[in-house]
Amino acid sequence: MMKYFVLFLVVGMFCFGQETIKVQENDNFTVELPESLNNILESKEKSEDTKNDPPKPEPEFCKGASIQIFYSKNRQEAEKIVNDFNGKFPQLKASLSYVSPDYKVKVGRYKTREEASSDLNKIKKDFPLSLISDEKFRCSVFK
Repeated sequence: MMKYFVLFLVVGMFCFGQETIKVQENDNFTVELPESLNNILESKEKSEDTKNDPPKPEPEFCKGASIQIFYSKNRQEAEKIVNDFNGKFPQLKASLSYVSPDYKVKVGRYKTREEASSDLNKIKKDFPLSLISDEKFRCSVFK
């Protein structure tokens, strides 16, 4: 009787002590994993799926170009050029800035020098000393 009890105990432990095996088949191979290990792997995959990279912050300043039509140490002379330009080219707006020791008259905000070159060709007829200068603008200007 004792033999049967020991045999029943060993068979019972073998049958109920095993974890269920999860089988994953791919083209040429088969992987068998214990259920507990498979659950860990699945939870890790789910956490990686929900983890999104945060969006990259947009820069505040972007490179661009403008057309400098005049510079001088004399403010009245620069203001005269601004008024003269705005009368001849109402679709473009000239602005006056002071960069010590000069007053500069600049036109436009362009993303690239190539965009500025078409307007430069028109402006050079009346303002022959005009040139394209590299600038930094707030990126929101281009949107």
